[in-house]
Amino acid sequence: MLSVRKAEPSTITVNRFEKSCILVTLDSHGFAEAVCREIRKRGGSVITLGRQNSADIRIDLGQPETLESTLPVDGSLRTITGLIHLAPLDHYLATPKAFDFLSKKTTVADTLNLAVKSLFVLVKTLKNVLDRPGALIAGLTFNSVVFPYMDGFKGTIHPAFAGLSGFLKTVNKEYPETRVRLVDFAENNPKTRVNELARTFVDEISSDDKRVEKGYMNNT
Repeated sequence: MLSVRKAEPSTITVNRFEKSCILVTLDSHGFAEAVCREIRKRGGSVITLGRQNSADIRIDLGQPETLESTLPVDGSLRTITGLIHLAPLDHYLATPKAFDFLSKKTTVADTLNLAVKSLFVLVKTLKNVLDRPGALIAGLTFNSVVFPYMDGFKGTIHPAFAGLSGFLKTVNKEYPETRVRLVDFAENNPKTRVNELARTFVDEISSDDKRVEKGYMNNT
């Protein structure tokens, strides 16, 4: 039986983002933008990826079958030191109630393509730069990875995040020198705290904690 226990606060002994170059997949609700700002504050640089006009590399992550052939791996992506996958937040934040996506225009396949299959392609295609000491692969979720195992928890759960969690646990085993992190927040209305959550997220994925999954409720 799985359970949730309160963890000790994470510590940061080194600025892991200084002189880093992080590939960030974009969402449309401001989280990726806020995370990019936090990385730059810490002396790192970012390359953004997505179908948004603001993306440095414009690619539709919802089409994983064409992603590998269109990804410009011979260019700036050779310099990256990490990957942060935030594009799946779009499907969660656009869904007013848990599992509504089953009856909406966004299908199960669409959600899995964006959350898991696109990340699989990115991790496989960029193996040479992500499977090495000091590299980072990270994601951010809400209410769906750590907290469903807490007695009485009533947050809105999105099943695609469970798939993301399972995939990152596999990556953690296959890329043993890479820091693989997934941070889950217990938040009913995360769009009201974008900057604060982004700061906490970046702090956590740069901490000394070696656990793949970590949850935050009430800022702890």
